[in-house]
Amino acid sequence: MRSRSVSAQWRRWRNGGEVIGNITGNIQTSGYGSGGLVAQSIGGSGGNGGFNVSGSITGSGGASGAVSVGVGGSGGGAGVGLAVNATLTGNALTFGANSDAVLVQSVGGGGGNGAFNVSGAIAPAVEARVRFPSV
Repeated sequence: MRSRSVSAQWRRWRNGGEVIGNITGNIQTSGYGSGGLVAQSIGGSGGNGGFNVSGSITGSGGASGAVSVGVGGSGGGAGVGLAVNATLTGNALTFGANSDAVLVQSVGGGGGNGAFNVSGAIAPAVEARVRFPSV
């Protein structure tokens, strides 16, 4: 008996969009983690590979055998961050810990996780005895 199984590959996630920002004037924030000007393009994360389980069981009164093959899918590729252009004509002031006055970034997404695969085979057979007549 043979058993085989294949799991899917997840496709790539979308890219981040292009960002254009033009700010005229002053920016002032206060408080923990308060960002002033934040312009970012962030790509999506890749999809995860599939989960696969395959197995076979066989048995007979004579010789027997079993083969089981499983192939897991691969994770999808990540999206990319595109161009970010930001112009601030003025001042950016922040009053607070972990506060960015100006943050401009393009970040690609993380790749997808690989697949998980389990395969197994069981092939019991009955013992065969051969008797030769005594001479």
